[in-house]
Amino acid sequence: MATPYLILDLESAGLDADVTLNGVPIVEERSAQPVRRALKINGWIIDGDNLLEVRLKRQAQGTPRFGLTLRRANPGPSTSGDETLLEYTWSVATQPLSTGEFETVLTRHLSLTAPKSWSWVRAPALPQLGEEDRRSIISVLRDVERALAARNPEAVVTLQTLSLTEQAEAVGEDPAMILARYSEFLQQRMSQPTWSVVPFATDALVFVPLAGGRLFHIRTTDGRPPVSTTTADSRFQIDPYVAKLDGRWTIVR
Repeated sequence: MATPYLILDLESAGLDADVTLNGVPIVEERSAQPVRRALKINGWIIDGDNLLEVRLKRQAQGTPRFGLTLRRANPGPSTSGDETLLEYTWSVATQPLSTGEFETVLTRHLSLTAPKSWSWVRAPALPQLGEEDRRSIISVLRDVERALAARNPEAVVTLQTLSLTEQAEAVGEDPAMILARYSEFLQQRMSQPTWSVVPFATDALVFVPLAGGRLFHIRTTDGRPPVSTTTADSRFQIDPYVAKLDGRWTIVR
């Protein structure tokens, strides 16, 4: 039986919007233009109680509006059999916002079933990182960087295997096929003569605790993914989420 998708539909204008699921940001919208999104969020669903929160902030210009729907859908183009789990429309009349300040407009607990128990759920909660943990995480990112610089797709895939496998399982896809496609994608990029890896500066990394410290999202101080590569006409970046599993820091998303 095909794995149903959990899809978050979002429309927003004139607002900055943050949507979190189980303490993990799944939407951080800052566009000055009206936006419409549909996101599969299976990989962040846990068994049992799931907490969805929405925070909004008025932008200086534009007519504000915001709407969100969470639905369960079967794979395929038809939406006729979709089940609506949550529908929310922000109203300026009942939930006025002040320009320049985020305000929580929705907090909702949802009882859901996850495709499987994700690795990061069993990670220990570490709201703060010690220096040894920071060094270990940086070492993992350096391993990825070195594998990219050496044009070694197999090594890159190995370092991201858990992440890619769980993301495939979340939507009912074959992990082996996803790993093979990713390896082929890397090989194609690495074969280009202009392939280059942009080294990150250790002191420019930010370690953002999520899900009560079970996950850490690694970004640079200017909000960019830390691992970045370029060719003559494009850029490829790895935006890692890591967790400490059995005493070892591992890329899990």
